[in-house]
Amino acid sequence: MSSNQFPENAIRYLHFKPGFFAYFYGMIVIRENEQVTGEFDSGKIQERRAVLPGAGEKFSPPSNLFYWARAWSEKGGLVDLHPHKGFEIISYIIKGEIEHFDTGQNTWIKLHAGDLQVIQSGKGIQHAERLLPGSEIFQIWFDPDLQKSLQKDAVYQDYKAASFPNEIHTGYEVQHIKEKEAPVTLDAKDVFIRLYTYQKGSFSFLVRDEAMCALFVLDGELKIAGHDCRKGDYILVESTDLVDLEIYAETRLFAIELPVDPGYPLYSKSFKIPS
Repeated sequence: MSSNQFPENAIRYLHFKPGFFAYFYGMIVIRENEQVTGEFDSGKIQERRAVLPGAGEKFSPPSNLFYWARAWSEKGGLVDLHPHKGFEIISYIIKGEIEHFDTGQNTWIKLHAGDLQVIQSGKGIQHAERLLPGSEIFQIWFDPDLQKSLQKDAVYQDYKAASFPNEIHTGYEVQHIKEKEAPVTLDAKDVFIRLYTYQKGSFSFLVRDEAMCALFVLDGELKIAGHDCRKGDYILVESTDLVDLEIYAETRLFAIELPVDPGYPLYSKSFKIPS
């Protein structure tokens, strides 16, 4: 995906179909209040899940992105030690601070806003997370081809916000989290992660051939393909389209580009969901 200005007549308008969530030709929008809710630590941590296998068709995993949740805590809370196996799990700190423990490192590690951690859970690992007061995070799982990843040892890696390169353009900025010179590596095929910060104005982006793009509105308000979105909304652009953006106020979009076909069997196509 690239963010560039394109002529007005290049836009292909997308067809709207009414429903519980906004569904466009080539695009799905799941509003914050439509996402699946959850909680941890007796409600101290709240969660909304935009991608959740088994929760219904609209929450189905796109390609090798298996699960996407946003969690936050007003007063702080703990997700106690629990196992993972096979999947690659990233936690991105949206604001505040968290502390992370896993059985590979065997120590608590603090992460700050803008930092990212990657767990390649391989043969198996246990971890715990403590959200400090006023913190908010993403947790996102990727399917790296479980037939291979389940044969590997678990690996854990932290990445500081300052390690992600930035590109500044007229009216917007791109932070490259997983691609180009960015240090993050994943086994999940053809996954690229970027953080866009837009100033007020009109923009367009292109979803490349054989790819789709999952977007999450971190802050701000915008109109995408003619429909208003705001903080907390999840958007999936499924087909190769030039998509127009009208930014009403400074807006941050967390963007994950995915392959239409990663070229290996996806676990989301089966029924059993591992821990």
